[in-house]
Amino acid sequence: MLKKIIFGVTVFFLVLGIVVFVNLKDTDRFECYLSGGVWKMYQTTCADFCAEESMIEQEDSESAITSPDDLFGDAVACGQAPVFSCDCGKDKCWDSDVCRDK
Repeated sequence: MLKKIIFGVTVFFLVLGIVVFVNLKDTDRFECYLSGGVWKMYQTTCADFCAEESMIEQEDSESAITSPDDLFGDAVACGQAPVFSCDCGKDKCWDSDVCRDK
């Protein structure tokens, strides 16, 4: 009887571990950890995304506007809503599925 209980508990935890691993493997959180980042909550929707950096670079540039694409091509609007994203650390940003240099 004790062997059946131990076997049942072992199978339960084995299946539970497989389910958790498979679900975690397919998420951005898993990719974040693989890239050396930390999954955390941000107070704005821009979080640590690389697109935010490219928008800042565009705003700082002194180039002339020659087409509508110059105004709206890579524009990113950040909202005031908590979101979870990857914190890649200093001088890096989250690029959809990997931390990369800014």
